[in-house]
Amino acid sequence: MGVAGLDSQAAMKDFVRRTGTGTFMQLSDEQGAVWTRLQVSQQSTFVFVKPDGSTRKGLGTARLR
Repeated sequence: MGVAGLDSQAAMKDFVRRTGTGTFMQLSDEQGAVWTRLQVSQQSTFVFVKPDGSTRKGLGTARLR
């Protein structure tokens, strides 16, 4: 799942269109609630959620088409 934080839904849709990332679910988090809950403070942060609910973060850049 992609989470577009702190920007408009229109900006998220444009990003998804430009990067070809529409093959998986995208969430518009305009208020930053998901980022806050997962303690994300910068792009590009990857958060992996395990079945037990614990998380692991990684920083880096995603290679986009």
